[in-house]
Amino acid sequence: MKFEEVVRGSRLSREVVLEMQLDGVIINSSSNCFTILGYKKEEMMGHKITEFMNEEIDLNLIVGGLNEESLEIVINNKSGNLMYMNVNVNAPLNQSKRISSLYLCMHDITKYKNIEQKTKRLIKIIEGSNYIICSLQILPHIKLNYISPAITKNLGYSVEEIEEDPMLLVKIAHPDEYEFHISKGKGNIDYYKDYEKRYKHKNGKYIWFEEYSIPIYDEEGKLIGLEGVIRNIQERKKLEKKLERFSYYDSLTGIYNKRYFHREIERLNNDIDVKLGIIICDLDNLKYVNDTFGHAEGDIVLKQTALLLSKAINENMLIARIGGDEFAILIKDLNEEEFKDIYNKTQESILDYNKDNSRIPIQISMGIAYNESSIGFTEELFRTADKNMYLNKRNKKKYRKLI
Repeated sequence: MKFEEVVRGSRLSREVVLEMQLDGVIINSSSNCFTILGYKKEEMMGHKITEFMNEEIDLNLIVGGLNEESLEIVINNKSGNLMYMNVNVNAPLNQSKRISSLYLCMHDITKYKNIEQKTKRLIKIIEGSNYIICSLQILPHIKLNYISPAITKNLGYSVEEIEEDPMLLVKIAHPDEYEFHISKGKGNIDYYKDYEKRYKHKNGKYIWFEEYSIPIYDEEGKLIGLEGVIRNIQERKKLEKKLERFSYYDSLTGIYNKRYFHREIERLNNDIDVKLGIIICDLDNLKYVNDTFGHAEGDIVLKQTALLLSKAINENMLIARIGGDEFAILIKDLNEEEFKDIYNKTQESILDYNKDNSRIPIQISMGIAYNESSIGFTEELFRTADKNMYLNKRNKKKYRKLI
């Protein structure tokens, strides 16, 4: 086969044909050499093929290409850019039935090589990321197409374990969020939103994640798959909890503050109907303690008051510091008799404390209010309890004047 015949049989729009001696010297090239590589025919002839290559390569690899379907080499074009070439090597026989030169049919695969390299980099980024990337087929049957290795770092399960049971992520979802995941698989959620959800780690602990799902539909608009990104936000949730504590808790006593108390009052007034009792407490002697013993002792009295009031409450009750020397207790789901019993026990605990702490006793005035329903009544209950507290305070002042 002559060189001209090889050239005629090539795809000249993408393929350069070179004729090369066995020592690597180029002795001919197809006319499109300049179009593809930027070199004129005269610039390549007389030079070894290795002079145009990006990296050193054993010439024998090219010569040995006769025994291969194809091989890849990297050429520097005249502009200095790398070009990846897929090379097929042919060898014509001379009159002595020997190989005197080689024909290199070089097909430009730079575009595909760049895509391949970008894909490899993307896969490397994905698999090195802490984000869980997943692709789930829903129809015609459930099948996990891909899940990134981050699943192991975040939840303790191997990729193989998830592949064996594509529904495992649903099974380890928090029970309160199970229905959400079922709805997600049926296309009944807003896929434009990010959702914060919990999954159980293999060690049994629940971890918070933020997830974003991309629905895949067929031509008929039927949901056939989901692709998603799941990001671990456990540390962010811990920080939010700390910030919430700063926002809703009193820094001195550690109990709820006025902001949280009024948020709960509003919730019970508008959304949740329960039996509700309120106790308003106000220290009578805090100014005296601060002026006589110092503010440090006053802080101790406040802390001790919060502790004593807290001892009488359970999970259905809430105590808050709603002013400098004022406290409030919300008591839910008890009848009026049980509510008054809590009130009496609270007073008794303070009396018992004062028996052992005569130097700085806790002197406190209390007012109560109760109603069988909280909806629409919380503000009125608060005002009534507050009014009763001031009546209690005035009565004690009158009693002191009488004695």
